[in-house]
Amino acid sequence: MNVISNAVDYSPNSGTLYLEIKLLDNKIYFIITDSGKGFSSEDIKLATKQFYMGDCNRTSRTHFGMGLYITESFVNLHGGILHIANSPITGGAQLTIEIPICK
Repeated sequence: MNVISNAVDYSPNSGTLYLEIKLLDNKIYFIITDSGKGFSSEDIKLATKQFYMGDCNRTSRTHFGMGLYITESFVNLHGGILHIANSPITGGAQLTIEIPICK
């Protein structure tokens, strides 16, 4: 939910969100892409660090820089990987949650 909530928050009012779920090589991928401004190169490196907030405008009583840190922790507990990038199509943020599945 955090990844989708971030996509909504960072997309313009008339923006588009994309959710793709695919199964490939015994892994399930959840790919969330928004049409916002995307991540800076610093954000891509630091976005999962505890208390990191790349956008200073998000300092509020509801944003503490914990969302992607917690998301990555849960993904790792499932043996997965959280990939953070910018979409080559929309230019917005693209997060991919990759989780291995059991046979």
